[in-house]
Amino acid sequence: MPQRTPEAEDSAPPPLSLAEVEEIARTAHAEQVDKAGRPYVGHLAEVAAGTARHGGDEAQVAAAWLHDAVEDGVLTAEWLAEAALPQRTKDIVLALTRREGEALGDYTARILATPGAVTVKDADLASNSAARRLALLPDAAKRSRLTAKYERMRRLLHPDVQAPLPAGDGGEGDPTDAELLAGLDGASDAWGRLSEFASGWTVQDADARWDDRHWVYGPRVGAVATSLDAVGAVRPAYDWNAFSYPLIATDGTLTPADAVRTATSVLRAERFVAGTLATAWMNGRLSAVVRALVHWHETGTS
Repeated sequence: MPQRTPEAEDSAPPPLSLAEVEEIARTAHAEQVDKAGRPYVGHLAEVAAGTARHGGDEAQVAAAWLHDAVEDGVLTAEWLAEAALPQRTKDIVLALTRREGEALGDYTARILATPGAVTVKDADLASNSAARRLALLPDAAKRSRLTAKYERMRRLLHPDVQAPLPAGDGGEGDPTDAELLAGLDGASDAWGRLSEFASGWTVQDADARWDDRHWVYGPRVGAVATSLDAVGAVRPAYDWNAFSYPLIATDGTLTPADAVRTATSVLRAERFVAGTLATAWMNGRLSAVVRALVHWHETGTS
């Protein structure tokens, strides 16, 4: 094999600076928009900033700018291989590039096995799952589906820090599904109000706003929260503080019993963590709750 000469080493291009990587990414993704129709480069900037904020080095921040470039086809794997970038950056970008038809478990395993990749993926998930970003989507069911998608990925990446999921078997602090459903008041007038929201709703600026001291909720949020309480979907017997949110299914739905668990978690947590209700309203979690409960009330099935 031919040996590299000093002259060949001297002729190698200088490493790309972080500013140059940013410019390459901005140019490559210039025509791309996100799911809400906004310029895609805004997402890249959020991921890069989040990576840096959580201790990522320059190689990781460069990977953050480029993390979707190969998967989205705006840059090629060949370009990446030849680019004057640290191998660490290239490895992270390739780790985050999901192959067509690749199982989620295999994708996650590759990220976990690649040094530095989890920090970038965490920043990517934080940007994608931000409540304000999801609120721009007009389809409430789609917001729920995306919330489920990002939540599953986060749990796979960090199984050691997740609280246990509700078991639904009548264990301590978690009544059985049948017990939770038996506590719903099928005759409550509040079902009519909930049904108005069951087909989904667009998030309006007046629904939830921060006034520099606390969250202020609009009448629509108040109507849903009050109605959920009135129909018996907020259950003191469920120890919401001991469990993570029940997982939303990949189609953006919850079972009726898990809808009760989620409603209890959201509305009771709001008393202690201001903004919990705002997040659930904007990211589609509360929509999934209402749709599940109204379907149960109207059909008697799960």
